[in-house]
Amino acid sequence: MQIGDLVRLKNPLNFSPDSKNLLGVIIEIKKIKSDYINGKSGMILGMEYRVSIITNNKAAWYIQDSLELVSEGRRLSKA
Repeated sequence: MQIGDLVRLKNPLNFSPDSKNLLGVIIEIKKIKSDYINGKSGMILGMEYRVSIITNNKAAWYIQDSLELVSEGRRLSKA
Protein backbone atom coordinates (compact mmCIF):
# COMPACT_ATOMS: atom_id res chain seq x y z
CA MET A 1 0.00 0.00 0.00
CA GLN A 2 1.18 3.51 -0.81
CA ILE A 3 0.14 7.11 -0.23
CA GLY A 4 -3.01 7.88 -2.20
CA ASP A 5 -4.44 4.34 -2.09
CA LEU A 6 -8.09 3.84 -1.16
CA VAL A 7 -8.46 1.42 1.77
CA ARG A 8 -11.25 -0.12 3.81
CA LEU A 9 -11.08 -0.50 7.59
CA LYS A 10 -11.51 -4.17 8.54
CA ASN A 11 -12.68 -3.32 12.09
CA PRO A 12 -14.31 0.14 12.13
CA LEU A 13 -14.14 0.52 15.95
CA ASN A 14 -16.11 3.56 17.15
CA PHE A 15 -16.33 5.31 13.78
CA SER A 16 -19.22 3.19 12.57
CA PRO A 17 -21.53 1.73 15.23
CA ASP A 18 -23.66 -0.05 12.64
CA SER A 19 -20.55 -1.79 11.15
CA LYS A 20 -20.74 -0.17 7.74
CA ASN A 21 -17.74 -0.28 5.44
CA LEU A 22 -15.54 2.72 6.08
CA LEU A 23 -13.27 3.97 3.33
CA GLY A 24 -10.27 6.23 3.62
CA VAL A 25 -7.19 7.41 1.75
CA ILE A 26 -3.63 6.78 2.95
CA ILE A 27 -1.95 10.14 3.59
CA GLU A 28 1.23 9.11 5.44
CA ILE A 29 3.31 5.97 6.10
CA LYS A 30 5.80 5.13 8.83
CA LYS A 31 7.76 2.02 9.78
CA ILE A 32 7.49 0.44 13.23
CA LYS A 33 11.00 -0.61 14.28
CA SER A 34 12.44 -2.43 17.26
CA ASP A 35 14.98 -0.72 19.52
CA TYR A 36 18.65 -0.58 18.65
CA ILE A 37 20.44 -3.86 19.32
CA ASN A 38 24.24 -3.97 19.70
CA GLY A 39 24.60 -0.57 18.06
CA LYS A 40 22.65 -1.63 14.97
CA SER A 41 19.34 -0.26 13.81
CA GLY A 42 16.37 -2.35 14.87
CA MET A 43 14.35 -4.62 12.66
CA ILE A 44 11.20 -3.42 10.92
CA LEU A 45 8.28 -4.95 12.82
CA GLY A 46 5.50 -3.60 10.65
CA MET A 47 4.04 -0.62 8.83
CA GLU A 48 1.66 2.00 10.13
CA TYR A 49 -0.56 4.06 7.84
CA ARG A 50 -2.25 7.39 8.53
CA VAL A 51 -5.66 7.18 6.90
CA SER A 52 -8.04 10.05 6.28
CA ILE A 53 -11.58 8.70 6.65
CA ILE A 54 -13.70 9.99 3.77
CA THR A 55 -17.01 10.42 5.60
CA ASN A 56 -15.77 12.56 8.49
CA ASN A 57 -12.41 13.83 7.17
CA LYS A 58 -10.57 12.72 10.33
CA ALA A 59 -7.18 11.07 10.12
CA ALA A 60 -5.89 8.31 12.39
CA TRP A 61 -3.03 5.78 12.42
CA TYR A 62 -3.75 2.10 11.63
CA ILE A 63 -1.46 -0.91 11.45
CA GLN A 64 -1.24 -2.76 8.16
CA ASP A 65 -3.34 -5.75 9.30
CA SER A 66 -6.36 -3.54 10.03
CA LEU A 67 -6.59 -2.22 6.45
CA GLU A 68 -7.73 -3.76 3.18
CA LEU A 69 -6.71 -2.28 -0.18
CA VAL A 70 -9.71 -1.25 -2.27
CA SER A 71 -8.08 0.65 -5.12
CA GLU A 72 -4.59 1.86 -5.90
CA GLY A 73 -4.11 5.59 -6.14
CA ARG A 74 -2.77 7.24 -9.25
CA ARG A 75 0.94 6.45 -9.60
CA LEU A 76 3.05 9.18 -11.12
CA SER A 77 5.89 7.87 -13.26
CA LYS A 78 9.26 9.59 -13.16
CA ALA A 79 10.13 10.98 -16.57
